[in-house]
Amino acid sequence: MGPVEVLVLSYPDAGLLRGIAPVLEELTRDGSFRIVDALVATQAPDGGVTVTDLEDDVIPRWSAISPHPRPLLSGSDAELIVGALAPGEIALVVAIEHVWAKSIASVVADSGGILQLHVRVRPDIVEAASLVDS
Repeated sequence: MGPVEVLVLSYPDAGLLRGIAPVLEELTRDGSFRIVDALVATQAPDGGVTVTDLEDDVIPRWSAISPHPRPLLSGSDAELIVGALAPGEIALVVAIEHVWAKSIASVVADSGGILQLHVRVRPDIVEAASLVDS
């Protein structure tokens, strides 16, 4: 398995989740990454947390986008995430495997090395760093 990254996408309401389906389907179609697990977490106005596994009625064609999910994300993960949301907001939490990195990890392993770390840097941080005089 390649490196796994977790994305948290927040929305003001659940109806907006449907718009992400075409993008996720397109990105998984070429096989460079695979959606390993996903869930929807909501923080109710009273502070309660609701966790829902994804189905086709939440995100259209979800079963085609993620045909073989693994149980990586838990209710505890969701509780940590919703703590950063405003009451009533919803978060789509997606665990993505970077399939393209499997070949790199294999070459490194064959020479006795280990892929130790895979870090994603947000675009705003990259932009700010590029403005700093090194």
